[in-house]
Order: sequence, then structure tokens, then C-alpha cells
Amino acid sequence: MSPTKAAAETPRSGIAASEIAPLFSPLKGYRHLAIAVSGGPDSTALMLLAAQWKGKVKFSVLTIDHGLRRESAEEARQVKRWARKLGLPAYILTWQSPTKSAVQARAREARYRLMAQWCAQHEAEGVVTAHTLDDQAETLLMRLARGSGIDGLSAMASETWVHGVKVLRPLLDIPRERLRNFLESRGHGFFSDPSNDNPAFERVRIRKAGRLLASVGLKPEALALTARRLHRARQALERATDELEASAVAPQPEGHAIIDLKRLSKASEEIQLRLIFRLLERVGGTSASPQLSEVERLGQWLLAGGGLSRTLGGCRVQRRSRILIVGRESGRMRCRPITIRPGETLVWDDRFKIRLDQGSGRSLKVLPLGAAKDRRQVKRPKNLPDFVFKTLPALTSKGQVALVPQLGYSRPGASPAVKAEVVPLLASS
Repeated sequence: MSPTKAAAETPRSGIAASEIAPLFSPLKGYRHLAIAVSGGPDSTALMLLAAQWKGKVKFSVLTIDHGLRRESAEEARQVKRWARKLGLPAYILTWQSPTKSAVQARAREARYRLMAQWCAQHEAEGVVTAHTLDDQAETLLMRLARGSGIDGLSAMASETWVHGVKVLRPLLDIPRERLRNFLESRGHGFFSDPSNDNPAFERVRIRKAGRLLASVGLKPEALALTARRLHRARQALERATDELEASAVAPQPEGHAIIDLKRLSKASEEIQLRLIFRLLERVGGTSASPQLSEVERLGQWLLAGGGLSRTLGGCRVQRRSRILIVGRESGRMRCRPITIRPGETLVWDDRFKIRLDQGSGRSLKVLPLGAAKDRRQVKRPKNLPDFVFKTLPALTSKGQVALVPQLGYSRPGASPAVKAEVVPLLASS
């Protein structure tokens, strides 16, 4: 598909040069960020604005060849050419869709996972996306249709974590049409994705309904304002949750969390549930997030005091006399080995960042320790629960465990040059 030129659809202005610095000011403290660019009008405008900004952040452009349309490979190459013309380094990441169902949701998840791996490998501190005021309004309507509470209706945050990567959204207050007008003023092309007009997708149906709602006063600006006000309320609740987490939770280097039950019980039910939900999301790795109703049932189990453990959201929650242990559930983990090469860094199970030392000399495979055939040769520390022990990343060579860095384990007789660093993401999320 050949790129189309942006056309001025309304007399409203594009983005003035004086607006660029305030828009990008939240990014000032970063050294290296990736920009997600699909080639559509919003992300293309974001790329041009970033190139025009006078900040000191190093930007790298990431574009995905998703393979969902015949034109995707050429569009990715064109984005790379546009980026290079702007003086920005650009990289094409490739995804092969394994299924035809839930394509948009799976593609979104795959995009973030690919970008998270790239950021880990290239020491980028996060990904900048081009979500707009209109996206914010559409997200609120989609979540309203599902009966969401404050968190859902506060829609997208300007800064968050998705699948192990920090996501920054500097354009949430900018209407989509202004970005198109900005492209028109620059005479710059972009690509139109036909799926954006396909009513089979929920967001497209919501977008079309939004036009009708706008005719009775429910314009994107009003919906986005509601989302901002709800976000303000959510922030107050999150601050209270932060305070409870700081006093009641001890994140462990093995990737699990220990909760002081006495301190947890002193908090209001809402804050207790928020903290539990937060930990389930972080510790659950690549598993789907639990539903609020499921977390509420878990809270009732805690209150009732019966039973020693429960599983939810890819986690095992184990009660002991004075503490609650939230760890990864080994049975929910993907056990397919992942290759890591010397000098390479990867995000594993959305829970750990693993780097194999450049001087290690050979590639290794990473898999859960519980899936390693010779795991019994690795001694489990007495204070480490067995279910947590089994979910630690093990680096293997020729089918044998070579390293378990978090336990300080190295196979007897293994080359001393083989070294790896494992950093849990629990505390940084």
C-alpha cells in the first residue's frame, strides 16, 4: 500500500513548535527510549515530533512487521526509511501470528513483548507510544461497556508498565485530528490500516458509536476529561496502596513477595484488594491478569482463614502463620527453552531480566528450574518455598543445568567463564 498524504480535515491547527517541549517534558529524565511507530498517522506524527524536539533523550524507532496484511513488510521498511531521513535509528521487529482468533489483542500483546525484549537488549528505558485523546475516550467507552470500576474507567495512564516494559504516552491530551493536520503541514505521508474500519473489531464499533455520542454532547474531549478525573481518584487509591506495599510487602530476589498479614489486615478492604491484585499481576509473569471478582473471592478466603493455599492469575498464594507468600505457579509457566547468547539480555516470563556475560563463550538455554531433568542436583535453600524454587530461571547447556544465578549455583566442573546476571522485575514495576 502506498502512503497517503495527510489532508487538513478541519481548520484546527496542528502542533505548534512551542507545544513540543511541554509535550515531551515528561521524558526529560530518560537517556534512551524506543518510539513505537506503525506508520499510521498518529505514530508517524509522534516520530516527527520527537525528531523535532530539542531534548537530550536518544530515540530509537521500532516498527513491527506483523504479517497480518500483505503490505506489512514494505510498510515497515518505509517507516525505517522515514526514520533514517529524520536522523533516527530504526529497527524492524517481526511477529508471526500463530492464530487467526483475537488477532488485535494477540498482536498488541506480541508487539509489547517484542519491544520489551528489544529494550532489554539495547538498554532502552521504555517505549513511547502515540495514544491520543481519542484513544483515551474510546478506551473509556469500551471499559464502560464491560462494567469497569475506577481503574478501568480512568483509562490509559501517561506512564505505566505493560509486559515488562515501561510505556510512556505524551500525546494523551492531543486530539487525533491535530496530529493529522501536523502531518499535512509537513507534507508527510502515512499508512491507513483497513482494519481500522472493520466493524468486526470492538474498538472500531466503539469509534463509530462515538461519532453518534458526540452529536449529543459526549465528545472525546468530555470523555477524556472524565477519564482524567477518575484517574485522579485512582492515583489517591494507588498512593494508599503504595504506602501499604512499602510497610507490608517484602519483594524477594527469587521473584516472589512476602506479605505481613497483620499489617495487611489493618488496611481497608479496597486497599488490601488493590495490593493483592498488583502483586498477582507482577508475580504472575506472562499469565493473564485475574478478574476483580476473582481477587475479591481470594480476599474472602483470606478473611475466612480456611485452607493453606490458592492459585490465581498464574500465581500460588500460600498462607503461613503470620505471612502470605505470593509466588509464580510452576504449572502455568511455558517450559519451552529460550536461547540466550553471550552478551545478550532478555526479559524472561515478564519477571526477570537475564544477561549472559559476553565472555561466556557459548549460548545457553533458559527454562524454569522445575522443568530441568537434573534439577535435583541443585540444592534448595531451606527458607525458599519449593513452588518458588521450581519457577526460578535455570540456564542449561546440553540438557544439564549450568547456572542458577539467584541461588549462586554453578554446575561442578562447568567453565568458570560462564557467568550470568538475573535481575527480578518485581521491585521495579
